[in-house]
Amino acid sequence: MIEARYDIIQHQYEDEASWILKDNKDKAIVELLPGVGSQVVRFEIDGHPLILTPTNLDTLRNSSSRYGVPILFPPNRIYGAQYTYKDRTYEFPPKVGTSHYMHGELNHKPWFVAESGADEEKGAYLVTRFRYQDHLELFEHFPHNLVFELTYRLYEGKLICTGSIHNEGNDEAPLALGFHPYFPVTPKLSTSVVIPAIAEWPISEEGFVDGLPQATKACKQLQSGWSFEDVPSEGYMLLEMPRGQSNRCELQDGEQGKTIVMESSEQFPFMVLFKPAWADAISLEPYSYITDGFNSSLDAEITGARGILAGEVFTYEWSVWQTSLLK
Repeated sequence: MIEARYDIIQHQYEDEASWILKDNKDKAIVELLPGVGSQVVRFEIDGHPLILTPTNLDTLRNSSSRYGVPILFPPNRIYGAQYTYKDRTYEFPPKVGTSHYMHGELNHKPWFVAESGADEEKGAYLVTRFRYQDHLELFEHFPHNLVFELTYRLYEGKLICTGSIHNEGNDEAPLALGFHPYFPVTPKLSTSVVIPAIAEWPISEEGFVDGLPQATKACKQLQSGWSFEDVPSEGYMLLEMPRGQSNRCELQDGEQGKTIVMESSEQFPFMVLFKPAWADAISLEPYSYITDGFNSSLDAEITGARGILAGEVFTYEWSVWQTSLLK
């Protein structure tokens, strides 16, 4: 009997239900936890990890923005845990130990599994949904009936995330979205980070935008390939990307001759580069707006701060795969 190329298996990740997508031809595996932020907790090709996997479930639950591919709504910080949009003031719970809000709460809340399957046309896939109205503790400080849908596909060795946000409410809602994928870096000495950044936004010590973007030496280094060892640890860099197009970033491993590629759609004109202190990894974070964009005095066309109208659907896509460095 001939083995099907694609398969999906319901599994168990400690005490949490997981779904495993398989591409048997490319020896690729993706594991997802809908119950913990619809997180990707594993992506391997022929046993080689492309995503930083948490050490255990408690670690993921307690630090949901430090592993896998957490969704950020909104991304990064909100100064003073509040902003005003369309004459409405939004107040959020600050992060413990600070007065600021950070990364939203969708990355550790349970998502609903809407559909799953595997076939030659789509590959192996899982569709999950999150509805704000189902979570009153969130709806109290963000009273908009937004419905999020994530479709994860494993197709021809590539992890593809196609997402949508549907405003099923009666008024416009502020919209700021990002993702925070972590890529393990081994070996460190031979890995370079390539990002087509055209400018860098200055960041204050507290992590907020502190001026207008400028072309910097770091941008030139990233365009040609910046050694992982030389990328500053902790802190972060907020990068301006070419607008109106998808953008491709790479982690190039010269020793093994392999490259991890991340491509994000034009809905993400900003990219955060972050090197964590707790792992040998790099995070390439596509953002729809600059950090704390709704509190910025700059024009919305510059910051990316925008709303989603009643009845509107916002769609986007990102994907990750591995290829030869020579391709």
